Amino acid sequence: MFQGRLSEFYGMTMDQIKDKMYNILHPEILATQKMNEVLNNSEKDGISNTEINDDVIQIILKEYTTDEIFTFFSQMSGTYGVDQGCLTDISLFGHKLVNTKAGKKKASLAYDERYKMVTQFIQTKYGFSPKDSEKIFTIVDSVGACSYANLANIIFAEYKNDTDAFYEDFGFPYYQELSNGNRVMSDAELLVDIFIWTNMEKNGGNLIYTNKNGKNKIHDEALTTDSWNQAELASGDYQQYYSSTSKGIDENLVDNYLKSKSENLDFSTEKITSIDKAKKWLKNKDSELSLHINRNENAAVRYIDIETNEIIVTTDNWDEGGSHVVPITGFTDNGFIVSSWGKRCLVPFEDIINSGEYRISRSDININTKLDEI
Repeated sequence: MFQGRLSEFYGMTMDQIKDKMYNILHPEILATQKMNEVLNNSEKDGISNTEINDDVIQIILKEYTTDEIFTFFSQMSGTYGVDQGCLTDISLFGHKLVNTKAGKKKASLAYDERYKMVTQFIQTKYGFSPKDSEKIFTIVDSVGACSYANLANIIFAEYKNDTDAFYEDFGFPYYQELSNGNRVMSDAELLVDIFIWTNMEKNGGNLIYTNKNGKNKIHDEALTTDSWNQAELASGDYQQYYSSTSKGIDENLVDNYLKSKSENLDFSTEKITSIDKAKKWLKNKDSELSLHINRNENAAVRYIDIETNEIIVTTDNWDEGGSHVVPITGFTDNGFIVSSWGKRCLVPFEDIINSGEYRISRSDININTKLDEI
């Protein structure tokens, strides 16, 4: 759906941008009245007849829904939300696959840039050697990686109205500008930041330790190699998970991670008791919802690519282990819109209900009191 480049927006008026966004999203969702008002008002502010720039992106971040924001950035990156496999995709190993697999194009400049950006991030912020930093790229996408991607999506959604606060708290920008003018969300940086911090021994993890020289290292016994001779976790027991409680999300673990960024951050989550209540939250409340599906071989739940109508995966044949968690970004008459493996997918209500193996959770950052019932 989104193979376009940022240059397609250059020279457009805000009305033309509005029409383009509407055409991208319709018929799955409609352009909201608020979006129309923002774009119309922005013409009065002198932003019309200009290329997409940071001022326009700030309008989109402040006034659009999470679904629309993820859609906008996917125009430039090809990824809707945070893809749990994005680190493998931009790794040296990912480059080799892109260059050698039949029917695939050569690795793009954008991928080369992202690899360099994220490598520098891993080595500079966490002090990993070049050898160990390359291992990080391929071990993140293991069983349970969806819980890291889901948290990253929640954080991006929660900070969409204040990217300055995101930079202040996390130490890197909400989105990155590439040399071709495209802007891409800092998905790989946030995903790897969550993974590394969570699995350090000093933070309660079992995977990463600090040696006597103050360097971070991965425990050798925690790793093995796959059929491609790439590093992978020997067992899921070596990592912590963010979706392992009755609420759906491990509240304490998330809260500890966020407080490592700022003592002022607090995390709250609760279980939503029905699909109808979830739809009301999505329609009326500023909150982030997650869908947790347990594997059920007798009742498959489909994740359907909205663009192609292709079934990306079903819960009776995946390799995700016992469950899969995804952020809910909207809904249609037929199901929830979610981000899964970087795709904008529809999960049919019929499948969810028939499976009987699901939970829905609602999360907020910086809310300490019990969340109101709806």
